Amino acid sequence: MTRVVIDTNIVVSALLNEEGNEASVLLLALQGAVHLSLSQPILSEYSDVLRRKKFSFDPIRVDRLLKLIRKAAVLSDPDESLAVCSHEPDNRLLECAQQSQARQSSVFSAPLCVEIWPTNFRPG
Repeated sequence: MTRVVIDTNIVVSALLNEEGNEASVLLLALQGAVHLSLSQPILSEYSDVLRRKKFSFDPIRVDRLLKLIRKAAVLSDPDESLAVCSHEPDNRLLECAQQSQARQSSVFSAPLCVEIWPTNFRPG
């Protein structure tokens, strides 16, 4: 099964546009059609960003979505820190992909990290 790590911007975009590609990716993960790998730092970032006032997301909706994501995801605890992406938080995505030994993996992110995964970065 394909393993995915989903960046926060994809989750935000999915909530902003339920008809968009980002919502489709998130739905595949929530339905178990792909293997969703996450770490606690990624989940914390989801929570922090989705609760920002600038988005005005309903807090109950955010809580429900985060609960669904936690239920669908396999949590990993990366034991190696990476410094590959220019946007530092995106390194958490690659750490999670590496820890989950995702040899055929997709990191759904914007724009720089998706360019280096999997071409220039190979787990293990």
